[in-house]
Amino acid sequence: MYVVGFLFIALQLKGEKELASLGQHFIFELYDCNPVILDDLEAIKEIMLTAAKKSGATILNNFLHKFSPQGVSGVVIIAESHLAIHTWPENNYAGADFFTCGTRVDPLIAYEYIKQQLECKYSNYTKLDRGKIEEIEKAAGHSSI
Repeated sequence: MYVVGFLFIALQLKGEKELASLGQHFIFELYDCNPVILDDLEAIKEIMLTAAKKSGATILNNFLHKFSPQGVSGVVIIAESHLAIHTWPENNYAGADFFTCGTRVDPLIAYEYIKQQLECKYSNYTKLDRGKIEEIEKAAGHSSI
C-alpha cells in the first residue's frame, strides 16, 4: 500500500489527477480500410509516428516490418508505453492498440487520426483499465512479503 500511496502523491505533485488504474489499454478495430495503405510500410510508419505525436506521447523508438506477400506490423515505443499495429491488406483490416499510463496522453486522438489516414469506413475501440489501484491494494494486503 505504501507504493500505491507514493504513486498518488507523486502524481499529485506533478499536477495530475488521481488515477483509478496505472494505465489504460485501448484496442482499435479498423475495418474496410484502404488495402494499398495497409500494405505500405513507409505510410504505416508515418501514420503511427504522427498518431503518437498528436496524442501527446513521447516517442522513444519504433520498429516496423513488411511481410511477404503482404501486411505490416509495427510498434512505436513511447515513454508512456506503446502504440502497435498489425495489418491484413487482403481483408482490408488493421488491428491496433495503444497502452498508456498517466493522464497526459490521449489515445483517442491517435485513434481518430489512424482511422482517417487508413481511410477506414468502420471501426470501434475497447478501453481496458490496466493495473487497477484497488486490485493492487488488495494484492498488497495479501502479499507474503
